Amino acid sequence: METGGSSLPPVFLRGCSKGGSPPGGTFCRWAKRWTDKEETDGTEREHKLAVLGEIARALNGGDVVWAVGGSLLLYCKGKTDTFRDIDIMVWEEHVETLKALLLPLGILAPPAPNPGYKARHFLNFTIRGVEVNVMGGMFIVKDGKDYDCSLSPSQVAEYIWINGERIPLQSLEDWRRYYLLMGREEKAAMIDC
Repeated sequence: METGGSSLPPVFLRGCSKGGSPPGGTFCRWAKRWTDKEETDGTEREHKLAVLGEIARALNGGDVVWAVGGSLLLYCKGKTDTFRDIDIMVWEEHVETLKALLLPLGILAPPAPNPGYKARHFLNFTIRGVEVNVMGGMFIVKDGKDYDCSLSPSQVAEYIWINGERIPLQSLEDWRRYYLLMGREEKAAMIDC
């Protein structure tokens, strides 16, 4: 398929639909053009998105309530061109199911606590060389107070398609609030742009 005279790799064929099937080649207005300059970054990004597709296939097949958050959410919504890892929020009731589904895909590392936030369930996987952080029952600590940032099924804001897999996204509004609570104003500002 072509867009603007430049071919995009299959991993970037993302639909804008909230529905249950891919929108047949519809490109979001923010789909990035594939250029020679982006080849190295694009290859790494393509690999991470392929891993996300594998994760989605496993979790969707297990009826897990989950959603992408963090910098990958910002990438999926066209707010940034890069993301370092895959951040997944999971409904607490599905943490053990998620863990069982992801263990065959990668290695589970011991959690590395962050004093700025905590989660009742924090899983850190490495899947085909990609860091995957999973949080269930997340709280952000600010000024000695815990703010509940747990994923609930109603917080899955929309779906996109990557590599033929349906990817649930949390809302940018939720993540703007989370970033402000974390003191990461630069990330919140990216959402406002």
